[in-house]
Amino acid sequence: MPSIRNAFDLLCNDPALFRQRVKSNCSRLLDGPVAFISGKTPLYRDILPGPPPSALGPRCLTVFSCNPFLPSGVGASIRAQCALLVGMGYSMDALFYVRDELSRATRGALFRQFDRSALIFPKTARQDRLADGVTAADLDTWCGRELLDACACMLDNGRYVAIIVHQPWLSRVLELAPGGTKKYLFMHDNFSGRAALFEKQGLPRRLAWLNLSDEEQARCMRRADTIFAVQDEERAIFERQINGERQVVTIRIPFADKTALPLPGNRGKLTVGIIASANENNRSAVESFVRLWEREPALQEAAELHIAGDVGRFICSREPSVHVLGRVETLDAFYADLDLAVNPDCSGTGIKVKSLEALSFGRPLLCSSAGSMGLQSRYPWHNLPNQPAMVACAVALVRQPSLLPSLRAISVALFHQYNHMEEYLDTLRPTKA
Repeated sequence: MPSIRNAFDLLCNDPALFRQRVKSNCSRLLDGPVAFISGKTPLYRDILPGPPPSALGPRCLTVFSCNPFLPSGVGASIRAQCALLVGMGYSMDALFYVRDELSRATRGALFRQFDRSALIFPKTARQDRLADGVTAADLDTWCGRELLDACACMLDNGRYVAIIVHQPWLSRVLELAPGGTKKYLFMHDNFSGRAALFEKQGLPRRLAWLNLSDEEQARCMRRADTIFAVQDEERAIFERQINGERQVVTIRIPFADKTALPLPGNRGKLTVGIIASANENNRSAVESFVRLWEREPALQEAAELHIAGDVGRFICSREPSVHVLGRVETLDAFYADLDLAVNPDCSGTGIKVKSLEALSFGRPLLCSSAGSMGLQSRYPWHNLPNQPAMVACAVALVRQPSLLPSLRAISVALFHQYNHMEEYLDTLRPTKA
């Protein structure tokens, strides 16, 4: 009995939701606990929130599988977009298709952040890939029936004017949206030809994580009315793949403007900071940067390296000037302590959200051209060829810290230039439901 197996999965993954489902069914005279194992009603129908009050303003449903409260670029983008939409007058609901780490704190943050929200655990989805380990021929297998059922329930009672789906592997839910509902697909990266690009950059194919054909990516995008690209180069790729049949808009990830945060001032040593998630590409980049730092006496004597985020679980250094912080309580406190931010990533695709985040706090930034992708920076310290060049620039700033205020001013100007987002805002403006 597949429903018994689903119930057992729910008990293992989320006992609180299991108890809520049992309690709900027990309280219903016409549909008792037998319905829980007989499959007469969808597994998640009783744990989804009820209809919203009719008096509220325009309502948007957002669907994602990346934990928005983890220190990752995609998570930061989801948080920032939702905050922007709330500021524009939307009431926000969310379905989190849980594929990332989930903690009690995350659950609480999710329920506080959104008006109505639910956690959906994958049961029937399979992240199928071909023999190369990265290419997916049919992304629809990644989107299970349990998520489609939950979305159908939410869309049935939510009176939504818009639905935003994050990443192409969840695009199938857009087919459920009723007429008159704006359908957006947020493409956080270009996944077509990604494996070949990584090989060209001298990286193993496995670091690409997901590789799609042009046709498969286009099939997913055509389900939306509007596709969000994170940079103009990817916008051009998407427009070509769908032959101009859908609107493609380059978004501006709406980080709060905290550029007024001053530099720490003279403390005898410069504090250099890196913050990153724990994906394999980040681990490799941060580890190699740390090894270069350990071989540079000028940095060890006159600077400290602070490493924040989940990447710290994989970094080990006996050098006293290297401090692995792990997850930090607040980004504000982390960046307020930095004289200089570094994004050591010299490869990959997509906009580097951590570079943008550093600019939003007005920190001087060292990165490669890959690290400043999408920011249109012409400055040499944002287009460094490799990590040894980053280390050399850090040494120069240790010896001439008087240069830091001018680099900070350029970071502030670049952030304000990036933050011009009228086309993006026009696309999102609420319309009457």
